[in-house]
Amino acid sequence: MRIFKYLTVLIILLGGAYAASMYYFVDESKNFTVEKEIDYPVDKVFAQFNNLQNFTRWNNFLPVHSLWT
Repeated sequence: MRIFKYLTVLIILLGGAYAASMYYFVDESKNFTVEKEIDYPVDKVFAQFNNLQNFTRWNNFLPVHSLWT
């Protein structure tokens, strides 16, 4: 029972030290922006994103890509 109490206090102290270090040492700015110019008309690009069945055919980042083609 004594070991359980020591382990609990140790875990709480380590968690507090981790939280404090993240608060003080990690940069507060977590936002980023990606801007790209697309040389296609907006109507054609929006149609690709609006139709989800068509979106899964050309988007390589979806794991179900191979199931639909």
